[in-house]
Amino acid sequence: MIPYITYTDLIIKIREAIITQSELNGNSVINAVSVRGPALSKLISDNESTSLNLNDGFIIFELLENKDSENNIILQNPNDSSDNVSEYKLLLKIYGNHCHELSQKLVSRFKMESVIMDLYEKGIWAKNISFPETINEFLNNTVWPRCDLEITIIVRYNIKAISNIPFIEKTGELIIITGDKNEKENN
Repeated sequence: MIPYITYTDLIIKIREAIITQSELNGNSVINAVSVRGPALSKLISDNESTSLNLNDGFIIFELLENKDSENNIILQNPNDSSDNVSEYKLLLKIYGNHCHELSQKLVSRFKMESVIMDLYEKGIWAKNISFPETINEFLNNTVWPRCDLEITIIVRYNIKAISNIPFIEKTGELIIITGDKNEKENN
């Protein structure tokens, strides 16, 4: 069975795997959630950056829940917790003049048994990886070559039940308050 993971650890471990398998600098593997607008840049020093050029390969990744998957299940455990098995689509957008070579490298490496087992031990089952799809994108006033990959992954979360609800235990009843609290105090 897949080891437990948290969503935060999932993002961190996925990014680490992309950096390792792509052999890119960590600054070149970007979570899509952190991208703000079309003007991407690369750091020259701690406080200086410049525009990326076509020879700078970079990857933007995005993790999306696959809400309609039949692999999404919740298993109730006898210890008052549940295991949530969830499927995600990991989208990789690979940019630059060498996106074709880089995308082929990633497809091959993410299908290698050693990579699959390493991810599995970290709580990530890489179920499937697509072959690259090529498109061009207008970015920073330049047409960028781009290759897209999709990796289907499955993870398992453990959710603990809330066993103590203090206000019910103390009062023995549930009180529902409606309206504005200040309004009641003024009357």
